[in-house]
Amino acid sequence: MHRITIVIFMQNTVYIILVLTIITIKLLTWGQGPLFIFKSGFNSNFKKNDAQTFRNLLCDNFVVYNMLEAKGRRRFENRVCRFIKMKDFRTGGKSMEITDQMRVMVASAAIQITYGYPGVYFDHFQTIILYPDEYYSTITGQYHAGEVNAGGAIVLSWRNLMAGFSNLKDGRNLALHEMAHALQLTNIVENTEYDFIDWDTMRAFEKLAHIEIRKIENNEHTFFRSYGAVNQQEFFSVAVECFFEQPLEFQTYNSQLYMLLARILKIDLLNFVKH
Repeated sequence: MHRITIVIFMQNTVYIILVLTIITIKLLTWGQGPLFIFKSGFNSNFKKNDAQTFRNLLCDNFVVYNMLEAKGRRRFENRVCRFIKMKDFRTGGKSMEITDQMRVMVASAAIQITYGYPGVYFDHFQTIILYPDEYYSTITGQYHAGEVNAGGAIVLSWRNLMAGFSNLKDGRNLALHEMAHALQLTNIVENTEYDFIDWDTMRAFEKLAHIEIRKIENNEHTFFRSYGAVNQQEFFSVAVECFFEQPLEFQTYNSQLYMLLARILKIDLLNFVKH
């Protein structure tokens, strides 16, 4: 008899706690609208003022985030924070200090590229190296604005990265370019995330890309800048820049190539599905 009473008491207690929890949530969200759902986004990882600053930064610079509704933005923020926590951010210049703004900008570029792959965080690339300006590579003997090292590092010039976001309509964006390289390498280098891009779609894309590369080499009219003719990998990154910054022009120029890239990235800005 005592056991039955205890069980009933425990069941009632759980029910009461559940009801009180629901009531508390309702009271906390009353009149706050969508702001409450950001509690698990930037608000949980940055100071309140910084969180709003970074949220505005994403609205100003990242088309995917800007197109999302409140819940989608919260998920985007969560992924940005997770990416930051997963990576080792290092400075390539002694006089340069890595700030949270730098981390957020780099991470957001990666999350925009991988928006269609919620489980991909470029696990192969554990190190992000930021230089204040273009840097000299002892391997190539040249100055670079950015590179993706197959050994596991993404290297970026901060000045060039920010210059890419100064004009979001010119199809030139260093961060998106290098993250596109990271996406391709993550897909082919054996790691915890690799082999997620459909190979038939990628081969179809590369077939059409070859035609565009030949046009560039022959000085024929093409939508893509000349750097895309270096090789298939560089053309892919150049195409990704255009995809996010000039989607309508891209689709108008070559709808089939645009469609294939949309399938590869699993996102279409011209037919955007917010969920």
